[in-house]
Amino acid sequence: MAIHYSGTTIGTFTLVQQRKDEEKPRKYKIQIRKANCLMCAIHVHKIDNPENPKMCWRHDLVMFFNDEQHLKNCIKSVGKKDFFGNMFSGKLDNIRLNLFHKECNTLLKYMVRDGLKVQCYYKED
Repeated sequence: MAIHYSGTTIGTFTLVQQRKDEEKPRKYKIQIRKANCLMCAIHVHKIDNPENPKMCWRHDLVMFFNDEQHLKNCIKSVGKKDFFGNMFSGKLDNIRLNLFHKECNTLLKYMVRDGLKVQCYYKED
């Protein structure tokens, strides 16, 4: 199945990754986009000196979950303790979810079970 995501951001979080050879951790702003799956986490960043000046933004797929069953299967294979930290190879911080979207309600349930603090809001599109 191909992943198709829209420009609608339904949530965000900061991915904090500490590398052994670096003193300060790297922080990445991740967008959770409306997609044809449960979750599509995208890192959107500007490219320095692009070949085509009109295409200066890059979208990197960080993670996706096809549906709730896929998420459950990943939890089962990776382990229940600090699941999201292990899946994203770092710490999730400043998590915000728009509960207007039903996908966010499902994500909220599993993020809270994993011990993450989630800031929820409700905004209609």
